[in-house]
Amino acid sequence: MNTGAPTLGDSYRYIELEQWLLQGIHERRWSYGERLPSIRELCREQGLSRATVQHALQRLEAQGVVESRPRSGYFVALVEHEDDAAPGHARVRAPHPATVSDLLHDIMRRRGAFDIAPDSGPAELPPTIVALNRAIGRAMRRQGSAAHHYYDEPAGAPALRGEISRLYQRRGCTLPPEQLCITSGCQHALYLALQASCQPGDVVAVESPGFYGSLQLLEQL
Repeated sequence: MNTGAPTLGDSYRYIELEQWLLQGIHERRWSYGERLPSIRELCREQGLSRATVQHALQRLEAQGVVESRPRSGYFVALVEHEDDAAPGHARVRAPHPATVSDLLHDIMRRRGAFDIAPDSGPAELPPTIVALNRAIGRAMRRQGSAAHHYYDEPAGAPALRGEISRLYQRRGCTLPPEQLCITSGCQHALYLALQASCQPGDVVAVESPGFYGSLQLLEQL
């Protein structure tokens, strides 16, 4: 074990590791931009599991203290020191390549990405979703089987775009059907928006914490 490393207790070990790393950063044991010990090194030196170490590092990453670099490890984030920041202004992290952690990929492979509260029971659907599901069911029953063999217009069904246009007009927004595009969900819409407005290498501001799907799209593009 390294000199100065604490003896971690049995409970909340990731929090103790997080605090130890945070203290080392504040004491400039690792300077800004410097690489932290690898996950394997921390597991061996602190006697922790890989999941515990990753949890502690990802908590620090969510705070903007460290940043993950693909195939390189975790680094002290290149941001202003708290004492140097202007009063009343939050620290802003320097832009860095969008990446999705191996832990998140593992969660998705196990189909647990949306299983936030598995014991809470089935949630009651809002009336708007129930009405939408019924409308989709009616449309599928009325549609001839032959229609399934043909593609629609790339922008989406004209009748649907017309209905959406009229809905917006009733809300005071004049938007002709020709300016509407039907997408297969919010991820598809965000993908098209990023393609239309960004180039590889552009800086995109995202929420923190934010939706991991946005980071996946940014990483893919």
